[in-house]
Amino acid sequence: MNKELKQNIDNWFTKNWSYYTREVNNNIAKHQMNQYSHDLCIHCYESFMAKKEEQIQQMLDDNKIINYLLYCCSFQLRSSTSPFYQHYRKHSNKSIPEYFGEQVFDKYESISVDDYYECMMEALSGDLLDFYEKRLIQMKYIEGKTFKEIFKEYNFSQLATRKHLHKALDKVEQYCNQKLEE
Repeated sequence: MNKELKQNIDNWFTKNWSYYTREVNNNIAKHQMNQYSHDLCIHCYESFMAKKEEQIQQMLDDNKIINYLLYCCSFQLRSSTSPFYQHYRKHSNKSIPEYFGEQVFDKYESISVDDYYECMMEALSGDLLDFYEKRLIQMKYIEGKTFKEIFKEYNFSQLATRKHLHKALDKVEQYCNQKLEE
C-alpha cells in the first residue's frame, strides 16, 4: 500500500473510529453479543485492510468505508458461515442436550442406562439442585414443554433460561460421574 493512501486511511479511522464502534455496539452487536463488539470491529477493519488498493481508494473517495464496515459487521454476526460467527456466536448458542447423560455414555461404555437413570433421579430428588433448576428439568424433559413455553411461564430471557438449564444439567452430570466412578 502506498504511503499516501495509508496516511489517508489512518486519518479516516482516527476521525471515525468512535462513531464506528458506537454504531456496532448499539445497533449491530446488541444484547448478548455486545461484549464482542470491539472484536467484531477489529475483524471487519482487518477485512477492509485486506482489500486491494484500488478498492480501498475507491471507497475512500466515495466515502463508503463506514457503509462497508457496518455491512461487514452485520454480515459477520448473522451469517452462520462467517469466521466471526464460528469463533464467537456459535459457542454462545450452545444447544441443550435432548436427554441426560449423552456425554457420560460416550465416556463410559460399561455403564448401564438403569444405573445412570437411578443416579439422575437421586440427584433430582436430593438437595443438589435448587427449586428453579429442578422445575426447568421437569418442564423440559418430563412435561415435554418447548423452550418458548418455558420462557413464557417464567418471563426470563431465552439466554438466561438456557444458561440455568445448562448449569443444572452440568451439576447432575458431575454428580453422576463422581458417583459412578466410585
